[in-house]
Amino acid sequence: MSTRIATLSPNPAIDETARVSGFTAGRVNRVEWERCDAGGKGVNVASFLADAGLPVVTTGLSGSANAEPFVELFALYTGMRPTDGQIRRASAYARC
Repeated sequence: MSTRIATLSPNPAIDETARVSGFTAGRVNRVEWERCDAGGKGVNVASFLADAGLPVVTTGLSGSANAEPFVELFALYTGMRPTDGQIRRASAYARC
């Protein structure tokens, strides 16, 4: 029997990151690139452990309406319990 690490993700998020070069307040600013990643404390820990080659599964609740980033990141997604609605989004903008 192999040991597996489990993380609990009761409130996962989709982390949105965008880069805006030369940001100027009060002006039109164009996004250079953007990305969406599965996130939240339990998900981030599971991702780190999986990258380190450890057997891990994450469990918790996830909205079924926008679960794609979680499905893409993890074969571990099977531990998540789908619920109605969407997973919360957390946005960050990098000014360069």
